[in-house]
Amino acid sequence: MQPSKSHAIDAAKTTMFEKNINGCAIVTASGQFIAANEEFARLLNYSELELMKMTWQQLTIPDDLDDDQGNVDRILDGKVDGYEMTKHYITKRREIVEAKIRVDGIRDERGKIVCLYSQIVRTPSAVAPGVSSEVVKTLKLMSWLRTNWPVVLWVASGLTALIGYILKERAAK
Repeated sequence: MQPSKSHAIDAAKTTMFEKNINGCAIVTASGQFIAANEEFARLLNYSELELMKMTWQQLTIPDDLDDDQGNVDRILDGKVDGYEMTKHYITKRREIVEAKIRVDGIRDERGKIVCLYSQIVRTPSAVAPGVSSEVVKTLKLMSWLRTNWPVVLWVASGLTALIGYILKERAAK
């Protein structure tokens, strides 16, 4: 018995989402992840389960939020069917990843947006252009601190002891 045409199409769509060599995600109108494929999770160093507890807004650098949300709002308002843009994600390791995205609204039979479908392709970029240097510096510092916090605590405690000793010495004079 041959599978029905609709079953074959559904199976192909599932495979195209799950096995895509690019990142794919489905989010609600408010940005909550409904589904994310393995490649998107790998790109951002999160598990698929972790992504389901997040929104795309949490993963987008502040400099890109207004443009991205404005584009989403244009889809939700029915002004456009979809959009493309280059944006910057924040990975679980607090690194910035530049990506080209394509986002389309998925509509029900009445034409109402039920979710947004995103395709994400990482773009090779040593330094993400258009990202303010303050954001890059802050994220790099956060990444360094997270990796080196035991050293930071050790140095801080040593400095505290040294400052305390110096203050005692001065007070004794």
